[in-house]
Amino acid sequence: MKKLIDSNYLLEGNYNKKKYDKTRWFTLGYQKLYELKSIKIQGDETRSAQNETRSAQSETRSTQNETTIPETTTETTTKITTKNIIQQIKNLRLRYSDEQIKTIDSYLDILRWTRKHGKIADSVIIKIYEKWTEYKPEVVIYALEIYINNPKHHDKKENYAYGIMRNTTAEQIADKKNKSQSIKNTNAGNQFKTKFHNFKHTTTKYNDDELQDKLNKNLEKKLKRINGGLKND
Repeated sequence: MKKLIDSNYLLEGNYNKKKYDKTRWFTLGYQKLYELKSIKIQGDETRSAQNETRSAQSETRSTQNETTIPETTTETTTKITTKNIIQQIKNLRLRYSDEQIKTIDSYLDILRWTRKHGKIADSVIIKIYEKWTEYKPEVVIYALEIYINNPKHHDKKENYAYGIMRNTTAEQIADKKNKSQSIKNTNAGNQFKTKFHNFKHTTTKYNDDELQDKLNKNLEKKLKRINGGLKND
């Protein structure tokens, strides 16, 4: 085709109204075709062919005008990009539990203040999440908790947490789990140590009826005190 165009046997033009429309237009170079001895082109036939060509070109342009090429506006592109980023971040967060997500959000809320305007770009957040995929979730959370619990390091960017992740051992993770379990067990053992619990266990000399009577009398004394105070006021 290039040889035909260079030799003027085939003519190329641009009749597109839109700059971004790259449709190519072609027609026969009849003047050049006259020079060919093997092809006879009568004047009337030539004019007829030219008219048909022009008619075809006109119809093509009309069809192109009727077929609206959708314009990609900045607003549409921004909406699509933002939606994709949000979905990408959601997918990267799926590997963490709800409790771990709370730790991650706390970390990012502190980390954003290492930026001039207190905001981390979405592209950077995605890179952070992607970097974390190199480590197990418990290792990531272990490093983030160290960062969160040490305010003196809150001026350090994400590379500081990456360093902790690289150096975290399986023994450290296991030790942390054991300590957490020990704290849970202690809390579970202390949850019944209320005032009423202690009172009941220090008054085992009373039976249920006597204990109930004593409680009623104490309640009456408190009510009288309150009422008396209200009258005095």
